[in-house]
Amino acid sequence: LSTPTAAMVIWERPAAPVREDSVSVEQVWYPSRDGRPITMFLIHRVDLDRNGDVPCLVTGYGGFNISETPAFVPTWFQWFAAGGMYAVPNLRGGGEYGPSWHQAALKENRHRAYEDFSSVAKDLVERGITVPERLAVRGGKCRRAAVLHSGCPGGAKFVRGDPPGLGGCGPCVRRPLSEPSGFGRRDGPAAT
Repeated sequence: LSTPTAAMVIWERPAAPVREDSVSVEQVWYPSRDGRPITMFLIHRVDLDRNGDVPCLVTGYGGFNISETPAFVPTWFQWFAAGGMYAVPNLRGGGEYGPSWHQAALKENRHRAYEDFSSVAKDLVERGITVPERLAVRGGKCRRAAVLHSGCPGGAKFVRGDPPGLGGCGPCVRRPLSEPSGFGRRDGPAAT
């Protein structure tokens, strides 16, 4: 194989009224229920104050050998600018770490993906980033099952609608985060 010698060139840059350098993406490890280390991406504003009260939106997949990794989505920057964090765990059953990672959550071991997902909430609270009342789950039935069946700390919410600009969140229904009483604001009660 040859080594490319040409300099990288941007072919096209979509117009996005955001500054990419205003957001940080970090990869951290957390323990699942069975002790297995799981990786997770935390995406947030560079200068986010991790004061233990950060609204956190969590999503993940853990199935069909599909990898979940951060992507550049300009509309998410409204959420980050408002002080929100987006957490993306790399659940067993996905494709992030090859065939054995995918196979680790198949058939009789399917519960592992759910346990990996529910352990995210516990980790975000233990890290001092947020509290259960400020957690929300974005996604469909698999994520709801993970929270309902694997012991997610009380207070995590399923949400209808997303933080400003994030787009649809599928069948998880409760209350829009943009409402004054939603989890994204501290001047009102948590969404129910």
